[in-house]
Amino acid sequence: MFVRHGATGIQGRFIGRSDPPLRQDAVEQLVPLARRLCSLNPDYVFCSPALRARETRDALLDGLELPGTVLDELSEIDFGEWENKTLDAVKREAGDTANAWFAGDTSFGFPGGESVAAFAERVGRAVAEVLAGRAMRPLICTHGGVIRFAICRLLELPPDRHWCFWVDSPSLTTVHFENGRGCLMELNYRGDR
Repeated sequence: MFVRHGATGIQGRFIGRSDPPLRQDAVEQLVPLARRLCSLNPDYVFCSPALRARETRDALLDGLELPGTVLDELSEIDFGEWENKTLDAVKREAGDTANAWFAGDTSFGFPGGESVAAFAERVGRAVAEVLAGRAMRPLICTHGGVIRFAICRLLELPPDRHWCFWVDSPSLTTVHFENGRGCLMELNYRGDR
């Protein structure tokens, strides 16, 4: 079970390593997800170290005692010089360089940040850690990019297919994994549909 963190006060910008808190109304938006999670009965929580992910975890688990750990590998991609910029600003400043990211070019690297290949490898390590056996029904509180790349890894899709999946903030995505195979069961559940 993957949960993308709740909304922050910074929307419409590249936010990777910045660490904004959740918006005040974000906890209310998490209520339908918390109800759904109760029915899924998670038994362990993995969480990104980002404040927005930890606040999401805490709001979802309000009153529940679940073991868990924070994994650095669940951090969002490092957007480098694109951090805190709007899409329009990036397109204006980076021109054709930006097209490589949006085309899914896995050899692309964010100027002053992380390469897509390194990010995919890092997410792969996180997936391996989650599957290492601590939990039968793990809950992973993280970021949209991490979830998209993890889905690709679990479904044995190449990383450049990550754009095939849209992950709203906040939302729940479930993948059943058994016998070395993943099956996408639910994508982008928000509780309002």
